[in-house]
Amino acid sequence: MDLNKIFEEWRKLPVDVPDVGLKKFSILVPGFVMTSAILENVCFHFRMFPVFDPPPNINNLTWGAFQVYYDRHHTNWSLLVPFHPIIGTLLILANKFALYAWNYADLLVVVMCRALAFRFAALYRQVEIGKVSWNTLWQRYAQLMEILSLLEAFLSPTVFLCFYINLYATCMQLHSWMNPESNQYILHTVYLLWSFVHLLVRVFLVMYHAASVSNHAEHYGTVVQNCPEQFYTKELARQIRYPSSVDRQGMGISGLGCFVITRPFILKFASVAFFFEVFLITSERVQC
Repeated sequence: MDLNKIFEEWRKLPVDVPDVGLKKFSILVPGFVMTSAILENVCFHFRMFPVFDPPPNINNLTWGAFQVYYDRHHTNWSLLVPFHPIIGTLLILANKFALYAWNYADLLVVVMCRALAFRFAALYRQVEIGKVSWNTLWQRYAQLMEILSLLEAFLSPTVFLCFYINLYATCMQLHSWMNPESNQYILHTVYLLWSFVHLLVRVFLVMYHAASVSNHAEHYGTVVQNCPEQFYTKELARQIRYPSSVDRQGMGISGLGCFVITRPFILKFASVAFFFEVFLITSERVQC
């Protein structure tokens, strides 16, 4: 899906209520999340480099601290691929790219869903105070639903991928936090807490704003039910029947059609993470 098509349709929307908070939101929230991601990644590298607990043989290694970092960060890789400075450098760059791309993908979903949810809420508010007529309500709503369809097609692969990565990362971070190493030092504890809170905040932002789009889109059926009889037209009647048939399937931001992010879906995400965490803890105790 072409992003330019979404922007073209967005520019066609009438701006009765300017979204004055969108610019501030688009600066503060991504700025806070990306700053936290950068500092958290710096803490991660300090944890891997032999700053506080250098191994006894560090002076015998050709590349010293860099080689220790490679062995600690890529424990399984180091058993198969011997250390080489080029390989180590490429893996560090890959780590940076994956980290920032992961955060950027979540923030893209957050900002775009925040902007669309505001448009739905503003439309309903304008109808309630009489600045938008009931006769033009269904036309404005149809425009927003067209943008929602384009946005869902554009974000759907990203949402699908980020959802399962976030689910896996949440389970692993929670597992590491609940099963700390016996000889860990303070920086390791700070990193685990920081990375876990950072991940939870980012997951909450994605879930909340994507669910807000679904919530506002489905609220249209409730709004048109309050239409006075003198303004009731065939178009409104058709629009009343339309969302009622779609509500059963769900409207909003989906992950390749496998799920739609709604408010109840947030609880399902938490329950799945809790189930897998209990499974991991139980399996470890059985093996012991």
